[in-house]
Amino acid sequence: MKPDPSSHPSSRPAIPGPVRVAVLTVLCAAAAGALALLVLRDRRPPLDDVEVTWWMLALGFLVAEIAVVRIEVRRQVHTFSFTELPLVLGLLFAAPLHLVAAELLGATAALLVARRQRGLRLAFNAAQFVLTTCVVVTVFQLGLDALGAGAESWALWVLAIGAVLVGDLLAGLLVAAAIAASEASWPSPAELRGAVGLGTVGVLSTTSFGLACAELARHSPLALLLLLLPCVVLVAAHRAYVRDIRRRDQTELLYRSMRRVQAAADIRAAVVELLDEARWLFRADVARILLMPSADGDAALRSSRGPGEAMELMVPLAPDAAEREATTAVDAADRRRTLRARLEIEDRTVGVVTVTRSTPDTEPFDQADRSLLDTYASHVVLALENGRLQRSLNDLASTSERLAQAAFTDALTGLANRALLEERLDHALTKRGRRLVGVILLDLDDFKAVNDAHGHEAGDRVLVAVAGRLRASLRTHDTAARFGGDEFVLILDGLSDHGEAVAISHRIAATFREPVDIGSRRLQVSATVGLAVGNAGQAKPAMLLADADADMYRRKHLARPPRASRGS
Repeated sequence: MKPDPSSHPSSRPAIPGPVRVAVLTVLCAAAAGALALLVLRDRRPPLDDVEVTWWMLALGFLVAEIAVVRIEVRRQVHTFSFTELPLVLGLLFAAPLHLVAAELLGATAALLVARRQRGLRLAFNAAQFVLTTCVVVTVFQLGLDALGAGAESWALWVLAIGAVLVGDLLAGLLVAAAIAASEASWPSPAELRGAVGLGTVGVLSTTSFGLACAELARHSPLALLLLLLPCVVLVAAHRAYVRDIRRRDQTELLYRSMRRVQAAADIRAAVVELLDEARWLFRADVARILLMPSADGDAALRSSRGPGEAMELMVPLAPDAAEREATTAVDAADRRRTLRARLEIEDRTVGVVTVTRSTPDTEPFDQADRSLLDTYASHVVLALENGRLQRSLNDLASTSERLAQAAFTDALTGLANRALLEERLDHALTKRGRRLVGVILLDLDDFKAVNDAHGHEAGDRVLVAVAGRLRASLRTHDTAARFGGDEFVLILDGLSDHGEAVAISHRIAATFREPVDIGSRRLQVSATVGLAVGNAGQAKPAMLLADADADMYRRKHLARPPRASRGS
C-alpha cells in the first residue's frame, strides 16, 4: 500500500517568507512597468489650466508621506497620508508618466528619510506605491477615453474619485498579500472590513479636498491661501483629540489591567499580565521586565513579551549580566523608540522595565509616553509587593497545612495516626441512618524477630510496604491507620452487610502472600486479622476496637500449634 503523501511532510524545502515577498515585489514592479509603457506612454492630462511639474508633485508626495495621521480604533492604529492631494492634482494637470515618476521619487524619499525603511521592505512599498498609482492613472485615462473630449467637471470629479478608490482597494490587497507571503496570518474578516471602511472614509475626504483645491487653482489660485489656516487648525484639533482619547483609553486600560494583575493566581501569572499591559499601553512590539536578585546568591529574573507571540518568563540571569543590562544607557538612535524605567522600593532598585517599538512605521515615543511609563512602573512595583505578600501568605498556609498533617499523620507510613483514627471512627458511628461500620485490627506476626535479625531500618521498610498494601486494598472512603508499633487499624464505613467486611478482610490477608523487599533480600511477612462490625448510632468506638482486638487474639490462639502432652 502506498503511503498517503498528506500524512508526511514534504521533502522539498518551503520557500522562505522573504523570497515570497521579493517575488511579489518583482511582480508589482513588472506590472507597473507594463502599464506605464503600454497604456500611459504619450498620454496627456485632461486639463491644461494650471501647470504642475513633476518636481512639484514629488515634493507633494514627500510632504504627504511624512505628515501622516494616525487614528487608533479598538486598540489598532491606522495610518493615513494625504497622498490623494498631489495624486488628484497630477491626474488633472500633469502627464501620466510624470505623475508616476513623481510618486516613485517622493514616496521613496519619505520612506528612506522619515520612516527609515531599508531593504526588502522599502522595495516592496515603493513597488506597491508605483503600481497603485499606475492603476489609478490607467483607470482615470481609460475613463477619459470613454467620456470623450469636453467632459464636464463633475464627470471628472466622479472619475477621479472612482479611480482613487480602486487604487486604495488595490493597495490594501497588496499589503495583505505581503503579510501572507511573509508567513504571517491573513487579517480577520472583521479587521479587513473595519480597515476598508475607515480607509474609504479617509480616501473620500482627502480626494474631495484635492478636487476642491484643483478647482480653486483653476479659477482663483490665490484662494488656496485661505485654506491654510483652516487646515492648520483642523490638524491641531485632530492631534489634540487623538491625544485626549489616547490618555483616556490608557487610563481605562491601566485600571482594568491592575484588577487583572491583582486577580492573578501567582507572581508568574501577574508578570504575564504586566507584560501584555505594557504592550497595549505603549503600542510596543517588545516589553521586558528585569527583576534584580533579592538576596546574595540569588539570580536575576528576566521576562519579556514580543515581538509577536514570543515570550520568556522568569528566565534566570547572572547578577552581573543583569546589572549591565539594567545600567546600560539607551543609544541616542534608539532613544525615541525605546523607553526604560527603574522599579524602586524604598529607594532600592529592584528591577527595570523596558518597552520598545521596533517597527519602522510606528511613531516614536513622546514625553506623554515617558510620563505614563513612570505611572506604569509604580503599578509594577505595587504588583510585585502584592506578589511578595501573596507568597508569604501561601507559605504560611502551606506551613499550617503541614503542621495539621503532621498532627494527624503517622510520620513513617503516612497513614492516619491514633488521634485521627479515633476521630474518624467516632464520626462514622455517629452518622444518621442505619449503617454498618466495620473495624479491622491487623497485627504483624513475629515482627520483633525482623528487627532483631535485620535491623530497625529493615523493619521500617516492612511497615511502609504493609501501609502501601493496605491503601491499595481499601475503598476510597475507608481509613487506614497505624495504631502503634506493628499494629494497624482499618475503618470500613458504610458496609452493606457483614459479608462485605469479611470479603475485605480476606482481600487484605491475601496481600501478604507476596514477600516484602527490604533492599538486600525479600522477607515473607504474615499478619493476623481481627474483625468487628457494629451499627452506626449504637456501637461505641472503644467497644468495636475491643471486639476486633478480641477476634484477632482468638485467631492468633487458633493459629498456634498445639502443645505436645506429657506422658504419665
